Amino acid sequence: MAEPQSNCSVDLLSYKNPPIGIAVVGYNDLRTIPPAKLLRLRNTYSFHYVRNGRGELFIRDKKYALKAGDLFYLPRHEPLAYYPDEKDPWRYFFIDLYDPNAQAVAELLGFSKYTPFISVGNPENITDAFDNLFSGRTSSADFYNRTLAVLSVIIFNTMHRELPEDEPKLPNIVDNAKDIIKLNYANSEFSIKLLADELHITNTHLTRLFHDSTGITPIAYLNKVRLFEASSLIQHGITSIRELCDKCGFKDEHYFMKRFKKHFGRTVKEHFKKSQEYTYNVYKRNIEQDME
Repeated sequence: MAEPQSNCSVDLLSYKNPPIGIAVVGYNDLRTIPPAKLLRLRNTYSFHYVRNGRGELFIRDKKYALKAGDLFYLPRHEPLAYYPDEKDPWRYFFIDLYDPNAQAVAELLGFSKYTPFISVGNPENITDAFDNLFSGRTSSADFYNRTLAVLSVIIFNTMHRELPEDEPKLPNIVDNAKDIIKLNYANSEFSIKLLADELHITNTHLTRLFHDSTGITPIAYLNKVRLFEASSLIQHGITSIRELCDKCGFKDEHYFMKRFKKHFGRTVKEHFKKSQEYTYNVYKRNIEQDME
């Protein structure tokens, strides 16, 4: 199938009652139009597929080098910029969606805050699908349905790609989640919903990834971090329930005491006494060894 002959786009906002909200579908040849090297905020969710050439994406203070066969995702309302390589300007197809379900589709394909682009499997299938889409103009309804077919090709070939060795794996998302939890556990307002928002994935998706990787849910891990911090503070002589709650992110004292006893098998006072006995025994043993 021949490459589209010119830059073009089709506005599908006028299509009534669509099952998926598609705003615009288009093709840009940056060999023939000047690039806009400016940060921008998009009002749509956008998938860009690089047909030929190269370019760069700047998002979240990072730069990504893209090439033919790469699919990159542009979220809504986030500062970003993308423009072509000067020596080998890219030509890309794009699909802009206003449907919030587009975010879920992006996550399904493997996009995240830390993975804004992926190299698709069988890129020739996607290229042919787009080329065919722009090979002839039809009614809005027909063009809309053919665009859905292209989306299906993208989803199928992306989900069945082979992951290269250096592509981020799912545990990386989990590792990032753990790091964020460890930095924010003491904040009683911190929640898994806030964590998911920070990672740009849904609460449900985060919980599934986290459980698949660790065997526990994010909220269970958060509680575990908070409880172990409480244990450490108790060993250093802090036994005030209110102070422990304040320092470890628990809002409710009764809930904290209940969770603490269930996890460690003893109350805060019993835990302090046990830690004191352990410290004394270690000290005594060291003294005895020094005297031998």
